[in-house]
Amino acid sequence: MSTAVAEITTHATTLEDHAAIVGQPEINEIRAIARSLAGKTVKMVNSTAVGGGVAEILSRLVPLMEQSGVPVRWEVMTGGDAFFSVTKAFHNALHGAAYDGPPNGSTSFWPPTRRICAALPSTITSW
Repeated sequence: MSTAVAEITTHATTLEDHAAIVGQPEINEIRAIARSLAGKTVKMVNSTAVGGGVAEILSRLVPLMEQSGVPVRWEVMTGGDAFFSVTKAFHNALHGAAYDGPPNGSTSFWPPTRRICAALPSTITSW
């Protein structure tokens, strides 16, 4: 059986690269806010490491958060094509489209979801 989640590694960018765009005071504020998370690790969980908006955002956000002093773990769920056809249909329905998932969607959705949920608590130490 494959694992329910796989950790993703990213390539670092620098916060200082963004200072010319957002300003050094904002970079300083990010670092100050990050200090309030001392001792915590942020976990990001999504459905893909490449392609899609969330993966594109996280591939840039995770390194910046780590540079600000916030440890981050990015994990990707595994579930198979049938599982992801259901989650994609959920996503589209949440954005106003008609639900167009498979008629047996619950049988494709719930077993991987239970496996994923069972895998997550072992890596979550506090809320």
